[in-house]
Amino acid sequence: MRILTWSLWVTGALVFLTGVFTVACVIAVITWYSWAVYQTFGIAGSIIHAEVSALQGLGRHLLPTRTLGSTAWGSGTNTFCETFVEQTTGIGNQGISAAAAADRMRSLGILHTGEAPAGAIVYFAPSLDNGYWGHVGIADGGGQFTSITFYGLQQYALSEWQAPYVGYVLPGDIHTDRFGHRVNS
Repeated sequence: MRILTWSLWVTGALVFLTGVFTVACVIAVITWYSWAVYQTFGIAGSIIHAEVSALQGLGRHLLPTRTLGSTAWGSGTNTFCETFVEQTTGIGNQGISAAAAADRMRSLGILHTGEAPAGAIVYFAPSLDNGYWGHVGIADGGGQFTSITFYGLQQYALSEWQAPYVGYVLPGDIHTDRFGHRVNS
């Protein structure tokens, strides 16, 4: 009888501890998820921006390489052109999409029209081709730009791009991210 009582007690304790562990895991996941949502949509900026800010202190060489064909920022229909530009130029989180970032640049009065000099950030209007999210890249000079596309990192002529060209911004003109934090452009 003692062994049965002891084994029931141990079994009960294990069940209790398993329940506590499960609850602790659920709380940890909920806490992480809440933090991630706050970082993405809250005052502190996006998760990607936070990671990039930390990486910029260590040097930009830690970011994925800018090799044509690289899929570090996506490919196919899952691409992150705005993230590519934000990370490689150090401008921080400027918008939830390229269109939102272009609107922010326009509202700041730093979106220029005309031919973009090398190193400038080039914006394209929302269109069916980009799912109405807009598009963005980095001017290479001579009417060319580099951006994340269906085929990964690619170079195109500004005049060949499907969506209408909106204008360009010089990274040095951007001093804060969309949350008001200083950036290292």
